[in-house]
Amino acid sequence: MYNSFQNITNRILNQWPIVRTTKMDDWSLADKYEDTSPYVWYVNTNYKVKEDFPFSWRPPSDQMFNIHSFPRCVQRTRQPIRWDMVRLVPTSKRKRIVKEIKQPIISSFNKNKCQLFSFSFDDRATMRKLKTQHEVWPEIQVIKNTNGYAQLYKSVGRRALTDHVWMFDIDFKFGANFDLDFVPDSQDSVYMWKTHTTAHDIAYPSGAVMFVPRKLLTQGFGAQDIHVVDDIAGTINATADPFRAWSRAFKTAVDYTVSDITYTDSKAIIQASLTTDKGNLKNYVRKGTQAGIEYAKSGSVADIDDIQTLKEMFRNHK
Repeated sequence: MYNSFQNITNRILNQWPIVRTTKMDDWSLADKYEDTSPYVWYVNTNYKVKEDFPFSWRPPSDQMFNIHSFPRCVQRTRQPIRWDMVRLVPTSKRKRIVKEIKQPIISSFNKNKCQLFSFSFDDRATMRKLKTQHEVWPEIQVIKNTNGYAQLYKSVGRRALTDHVWMFDIDFKFGANFDLDFVPDSQDSVYMWKTHTTAHDIAYPSGAVMFVPRKLLTQGFGAQDIHVVDDIAGTINATADPFRAWSRAFKTAVDYTVSDITYTDSKAIIQASLTTDKGNLKNYVRKGTQAGIEYAKSGSVADIDDIQTLKEMFRNHK
């Protein structure tokens, strides 16, 4: 009853045009309405707006020329996950203040139905780090202290109940506009998102965020099964401690040197790691990368997916 009443009220009171677009930062769309309306609503066409969203809303007098954004939230926690969902934009190019004011009125909900898993490898800080991820997605389950990716995939596969699962590195921090309403083009592919990293300045698909078919968790998959989504999901803390700074750089260098990876610019990433000047643990990143390159060229067959093997190698290279 309330929703129907609100919809009627909005239609009666709403005097601002609605621009449906994916170009939520293109203010030229609003410029076209300057002679006919003081504001326009921008609505992101990728998502569904709540039926009771108050399009009759008006800004306070001291914020009349600001841009106002209304969040898309996790339904269970009402935690904002992106702010490019609905915006009220002044049409006056001369008076418009391009400064976003975030309003508390929810414009849309994410209703993700796939299971969420966070993973770690022999990390004593796992549960502390998980609390940070739970602030956004409290339904994330944790797979901790597995000894490598092969064991990890089997562990997730045994617990997976949905056709696809989300997998997040425990050191991953969600970006402000990363959303889990994802529809894959293929049911037989692993989708990987780019992330910023604390190790260097190139955003790349580090494996910190993946959308994986349940069947591939048990069957296994390779580089040919991976599709990269050209969006940045957030940031991976690749330098959480000396061992992780070294081992992540080492393993990336090995993988990118010996594997026929075509979904990213592996040479640029290795070079960025070798020359990084970012953070207090940059020397561990550099040394890990150099050690990885040398290891890959040596033809060694040691299992670098094994976390204990990596720890031993780290101790030998310190």
